[in-house]
Amino acid sequence: MDMLLETLLRIENGETTLTPTTQQDMVRFQVAVVCLQYAHKQGLIKQPWFITSTSREHPWQIEKVSMLKLTALGHRFLKIQTLQAENAASPRI
Repeated sequence: MDMLLETLLRIENGETTLTPTTQQDMVRFQVAVVCLQYAHKQGLIKQPWFITSTSREHPWQIEKVSMLKLTALGHRFLKIQTLQAENAASPRI
């Protein structure tokens, strides 16, 4: 859930394309891709473009995701999650 929220926050902050920065970052990127696929199925983001590898070794591997945009439901979901996190972090008297 944390990775999903982190990815949605990146999109809300204006990031429209996700790519791995290094080969070591590829696993983390692939987890973000799964989160994006889940977010799209839940209606939180519009249909992203998944660009796959042209490599013969890994033809199935997604190397880039672009056209990322939150839906109205995605904006509401993030707002609710942010408010819940703030309430949980505030001290109780």
